[in-house]
Amino acid sequence: MTAASSEKLDTALPTGQYPAIEAILRETLGVEFQLWPAPADGDVPAHEDREFFERAAQPGIDHVIARKGADQWLVVLPLSGASHPPLLASAVVRTSDPDLLARLLQQVRKQIQLQRQVQLLSGECNQLISQVATDSEKLTFLHRVAEHLSLADLSLDINQLAQTIFPQLREQLHAEAVVLVSAGRDRNSCLVGRPVVSEGHNRLGDRVCSRLVEQFRDAAVRQPVVHNGCQNAPEFHDIRGLRSFILVPMLRSQGVCAWVLAINRLCPQCDAPECDVPECDVPADSPRHLSCHEFGANEASLLQLTAAILAAHAANIDLFRDKEQLLLEIVRALVNAVEAKDHYTFGHSERVGMYARHLGAALGLKAKVCQRIYLAGLLHDVGKIAVHDNLLKNANSLNDDEFVDIRRHSEEGWNILYGLDALDDVLVGVLHHHERWDGRGYPDGLREDTIPLDARILAVADAYDAMTSDRPYRQALPQAKAEEILRRGAGVQWDPHVVATFLRIMPDMLLMRKSYQPRRPPARRGYAMLRGMLDGQETGHGAPCTTNPP
Repeated sequence: MTAASSEKLDTALPTGQYPAIEAILRETLGVEFQLWPAPADGDVPAHEDREFFERAAQPGIDHVIARKGADQWLVVLPLSGASHPPLLASAVVRTSDPDLLARLLQQVRKQIQLQRQVQLLSGECNQLISQVATDSEKLTFLHRVAEHLSLADLSLDINQLAQTIFPQLREQLHAEAVVLVSAGRDRNSCLVGRPVVSEGHNRLGDRVCSRLVEQFRDAAVRQPVVHNGCQNAPEFHDIRGLRSFILVPMLRSQGVCAWVLAINRLCPQCDAPECDVPECDVPADSPRHLSCHEFGANEASLLQLTAAILAAHAANIDLFRDKEQLLLEIVRALVNAVEAKDHYTFGHSERVGMYARHLGAALGLKAKVCQRIYLAGLLHDVGKIAVHDNLLKNANSLNDDEFVDIRRHSEEGWNILYGLDALDDVLVGVLHHHERWDGRGYPDGLREDTIPLDARILAVADAYDAMTSDRPYRQALPQAKAEEILRRGAGVQWDPHVVATFLRIMPDMLLMRKSYQPRRPPARRGYAMLRGMLDGQETGHGAPCTTNPP
């Protein structure tokens, strides 16, 4: 029996406790009914109409009608339902037709049953609406994540992308905090690192987050780990502030690359740790009240899916960087082929690229543009591979024909690189780095702002390095002389703004020039032995290579 059914029959329930039932009875029969708790078996208390209440409480009885006087009838109607405990409704009804009253009572019972079904269906509809709303929010979140991935610069690492996504993820999970914990590997196992991204109020601290990952990492690889009610679990008694959490791994082909931890589910209605505030409309005795502070399968699957998306993007970042590195190595191989023809220019192209990249940053260009200019600097003289060696090593002044021949190197560089999609962006710098501000340069005689900015930057970096380096026909110029030539050439040979910026950051250029070390291949002797050691590591027969967590 429920608490209500243990009350005495001579004490009616307060009016308004079940307003829907009371309204149906009143509107159908035109009188106020009293509601009583149905008596327990064998426990019918003293009441003036005890026998009628006792009869109405028997199984299978639809209603009881008993004469109370002239045209007055006692009506006792048993009511049961999922939304309330068993009840007895009683009233004295005035009528001269008890048969009509009996039919009305049958209609009342049907109406109450229909009303109960409507309540159940309404509850199911509300649950469906809530589920559809939740699913819609998840789809919206995943759409935003996809937008972030499509718009994200692949130069961003996974931590930077997580910082962008985690605020929305925490909102979707209704979690106090979402934490990204790094992972590393040694030869035999995955190592748990430290939290590298944290969104929300992480009351646990970095050390406890790493400890949770360490404790549950093996189980999380098999399936998401979800723990609720941690404040009452002995295994978490020493972790203050932990109520619930989800742990999922970010899995890549080579294993776990990071962990994602969601901490402490908040009430979706009021965004509070406890449902004791007026803003929460979840009834305290509702199952939803109990679950609104618990992470479930929906939250676990969303966190797992987000971790998979981040892991896939991390793999794409690695592929992109591998591609960039391969491109850079190919470019350096081309540069080495050019500079092998003239030891005086060894390292010139790389220094020009370094100066130009730093100059571009000082001019306010984005990192991606500066990297493009650096590549153009590496390749700006690649066309010299088509120039006769005697001209490059000539210690005397060039005649007109020789000068025309050596001027071909910018166009030859364009011809060599044209059609290579990965190097398409560097073509303007390679082709036009000998144009002049006054229009007397080559190959196209461009002037002022019609010269591409990349080429204007390269022209200054190229001229400075040429002046401060030894050449077959002269020694390196003193630093003061080189700066003076740049000042006099500003607005004539070079873009005045680019020259002014270059001179402003000259201390940085001098530091780069002083610290520059040309890339030279290692001694070939012993290479086979080194290669054998590396092969042994890859097959597991050599010394292990240990990496620390990031």
